[in-house]
Amino acid sequence: MASFAGVGDIFFDADTPSEEMERMTVFSKARVCVKYERDQFSTAAQDAYLELFRDLCAHGDYWFGDGDGGDGGDGDGDGIFSHHFNREHVDTTCCALNYLASHQRKGGHLAEALATACTFSQVLDAYRTIAQSSESLTRRVDYIQHRHDIVAMNAHQQLGDKDSFIPLFRRAVEYEIRTNMPLSVQEKSTVVYCLGWDEYYPLTLEKFRGVTDDMCWKAIQHVMAFERGEVDSLCIDDEDGEAVEEKLQNKAT
Repeated sequence: MASFAGVGDIFFDADTPSEEMERMTVFSKARVCVKYERDQFSTAAQDAYLELFRDLCAHGDYWFGDGDGGDGGDGDGDGIFSHHFNREHVDTTCCALNYLASHQRKGGHLAEALATACTFSQVLDAYRTIAQSSESLTRRVDYIQHRHDIVAMNAHQQLGDKDSFIPLFRRAVEYEIRTNMPLSVQEKSTVVYCLGWDEYYPLTLEKFRGVTDDMCWKAIQHVMAFERGEVDSLCIDDEDGEAVEEKLQNKAT
């Protein structure tokens, strides 16, 4: 176990065990799509990502370890994702699962999207473990965690699952605040502004933590209603009459 090639391209030789060659072949197809496929939602890319997801589920011991190692060595308990020199492969796997879950969610296959997101979370846990000694890798893992949270929370929101949605939403918004993400690329912090622009802009951790779970859920439901054309403005109650979407546009430019 854990003899997977390190950072860079993957090569086979005559001594490569047949099981490992099977795992490496599955991974290699997904890796090529992540790195070189122009359309990540093409049939070819999605088929490769789905095959990798199924391989992760069917051969968890190979990828994640069977729990008998734990000493960072090359014992039978170590999985491919247990080793720092395989960090690029862990990163690539996260990207593949993110594309797969996003495609599944957008296609309305919410149960499948959440199953993929669950395995995505397992890979992220492994990535965070091997990134502990590197500040730059930890930032990368935090970013990928944000991508995971976006796709998972969107699926839970579509299912009306408030209890599962709220923790993911809060973590995503706090990430956007902590990293000073520009308003133009924020994905979830802007949801809060429909509760009251003057009260919440600019959004800080202190202000956000004063927003109740019910208020968060009300805000996201209002945004969804706006996107469906059921309400005329993003703002729930804007006393000065200027729509939140106009203010967001003005601040982003």
